[in-house]
Amino acid sequence: FSTNLEPEELMDPAFLRRLPYKIEIGSPSLENYRRIFAKECARQGLALPGELFDSIVHKIGTEKGLGLAAYQPKFIVDQVVASCRFMDQTPHLEPRFIDYALNNLRVRRNSPPAAVPND
Repeated sequence: FSTNLEPEELMDPAFLRRLPYKIEIGSPSLENYRRIFAKECARQGLALPGELFDSIVHKIGTEKGLGLAAYQPKFIVDQVVASCRFMDQTPHLEPRFIDYALNNLRVRRNSPPAAVPND
């Protein structure tokens, strides 16, 4: 399994000892991220203009405050394709579909969750 949480937050030391391999996967370089993204786009038959890629990287880092991660290109492309199919369109990269995908990368609450009444 994989997680972005600290292993100690998920399980006790005895359980951790039973996982013989714990490998940390860091962020890809921008070059590798671009390569991953291009492969995912090619897999779905989509073109990836350079300015669109730059916009995605900017939005992830600056607007979302996230680091680049190797899972993101597949996630974003899959979300775009699903949005296009839902709207009965040929899959294509379009800013609004990319924004939908980026908004699904991580759920952020604008306010604390509402208290559940005790009925």
